[in-house]
Parts: sequence; structure tokens; C-alpha cells
Amino acid sequence: MTTAFRIWFNSKQKRKKFFLEMKLKAGCKTYLELSIKLKIPVGRLRLYVNGARGIPKEEIDRWTREFPIKLHEQNYKVVDMRKFYSKISKKGIETLKRKYGLNWAEITGKRSMKKLRKTLEDPIIHKKWRQSLENSLKNKFGPDFYREMGRLGGRKSIATANKEELERRYKKMFRKSFRYKIKFNGKNYRSAKEVEVAKILVSNGIQFQYEKRLFGFYPDFFLNNKTIIEVVGLEWKPHIERTKDKIKLFADNGFTVVIYTYPNMAKYFENSFANIVKTENELINVLGYSRG
Repeated sequence: MTTAFRIWFNSKQKRKKFFLEMKLKAGCKTYLELSIKLKIPVGRLRLYVNGARGIPKEEIDRWTREFPIKLHEQNYKVVDMRKFYSKISKKGIETLKRKYGLNWAEITGKRSMKKLRKTLEDPIIHKKWRQSLENSLKNKFGPDFYREMGRLGGRKSIATANKEELERRYKKMFRKSFRYKIKFNGKNYRSAKEVEVAKILVSNGIQFQYEKRLFGFYPDFFLNNKTIIEVVGLEWKPHIERTKDKIKLFADNGFTVVIYTYPNMAKYFENSFANIVKTENELINVLGYSRG
């Protein structure tokens, strides 16, 4: 959260003089020592010293209380950051409207997402990005951040939405699920759950075809011994019913069907003609006969 009021020095000389005096009064030789005394990260202190970031007014007040330093009003100005960001945001929006039109938010959002996806194709960058994101969410919502975010956002939103709105959202989610998202071993897959299956098949030397057309459907994984693996991750009734229809059709034509899904979704397929597996180990055991 941005601190409302920040101090900006009127010149580089006045800012430098202030921090040199601060080091002297605190008995520090380096900014690292000073950051420890002030109980702030050294990187943040350097931003203050270099003038790259305004100093929160409460920080300045605390420092001048702890150390006998006089801060003359003529040497700095106090900026209300909320008004400042509001002002530059309005200017920025007007500029974007002139450049892209009324749909500027959608256009710039799509461009940003395209650039982000391109950057995240590098597995090292993707891993660091995901770890950084998870750390931020843990700091904000706690270790069980997914559940807390769902409680505050998604579940609350669903609880207040009417039937038509829910139908619209699920259809949108279903369409998005048909876009290839994750690359593994030279192929594009639609979800991390599908990649789990692909990794097991590849590591065990099991030959398969991905989304081969069969009886008007496209089963996720088609194995050479007439085994079909369907990955089900979207808890949407029309999608589940369609999957059940596929299972029955494949089973009636002599195929062995394996459903790989989440534990909370296994109940939907209990009376179907399929083997239901919920973990990678279960899947490995079921596919033991498929090797070679």
C-alpha cells in the first residue's frame, strides 16, 4: 500500500546533506549500517538517498525523533501520493483513449498478456515468476492463500450471481479451456493436469496420440492398446455430462476408459464405465499393463 504523504527534497545537495548528517548522528560509516539502525532494507534506503523514491513522512518523523536532526521546511516538499497518482492516472487514461479509442483497456490488456506469455515461455523465468507470485500471495493472504482468495473473491462473486450470469461465466471458462496453454516435450497441452498424464506416459515409454478424432470426439489421450485417458478438471455440469456420453460411447465400442480427475470430482463418474483415478500414483498403477 502506498504511503499517503511522502517527502521529496528540493535538490540533490540538500538530500545528500541530510543523509550524510543522518549517518554521522547514527554513528554509521556505510548505508548498510544505517539501514540496520533505521530498520529498513538497504535497497530501499538507497532509493531514498538517490531520490528515486519519496520518503514516507512517518519515516522522516521517526528518524528526526530518534536522531537530533533538524529538517528545514524550505529544503523539501510534502506530496499527497493519492492525489498525485490520481492526477497522472487521469492523464494516462486520456492519452490511451486518444491512441487506442474507448476499448483502450481491452487492447492494452491483450498486448500485455501476449508479451507476458512470450516471456514466460522461458521455464526458468516462469518458475521464478510463479514463485514470486506465490510468495506475494502468501504474505498477503497467509499459507492457505488459494482458499482465502476464493472465499473473498470467487465464491463470494458466485454466491451473488444470478443463474444467467453463472451460465455466461462457465461458457467463457469452457471456451478458454480449449486454448492450448502449456508446452511439454514438443506438444501443447490445455492444462497442468494433462501435462501430468503426458509426463507419466513419456517417462514409462507408453505410446499415445493426443486428441485423436474418434467417433466425433477428441479423447485427451489415445493409447495403442485401445485405452483412452480423459482428464476432467472443469466442474461444470454440461461438460461433465458430455464427458459421460463420451465414456459410454468409447466403452460400448470396446475401449478401456480411464478418468483422471480431482478427488472432489470423482463422485460425478462413480456409476460410469470408467476407471477413476485421482493421483499420479494411481494412474501409474492403472497403466501398468500398457507399457510396451
